[in-house]
Amino acid sequence: MHFWNVPRLGSFMAIPLVYKSCLSVDSFQKAFDDLTTYNEAVAKQEEEKAEHEATQAALKADAEAAGTEFTHEDRTWDPITLPPIKTEDKKYVICLDTMGQDRIFTE
Repeated sequence: MHFWNVPRLGSFMAIPLVYKSCLSVDSFQKAFDDLTTYNEAVAKQEEEKAEHEATQAALKADAEAAGTEFTHEDRTWDPITLPPIKTEDKKYVICLDTMGQDRIFTE
């Protein structure tokens, strides 16, 4: 049923309200654990990058001292992404029934 001019006598309106909620203890704990894991992975990758650059610099210095040509080893790093937040589907229906009252609804 659709009554576009609310209120009318006997009007009824139902509006579905569906959303994803992250307001739970489990969601907060999982997000906290995921962030901790993400920060550790990023820190480890930064250490590996610094170690790789230091190794390449040492190899370049050795090659220049020996008079040979140095080729830089390009290494690709896997992108680290933060997992999405755990959510739960919440489903509600907002209903309005004038029950035959012919007046404007107040707050």
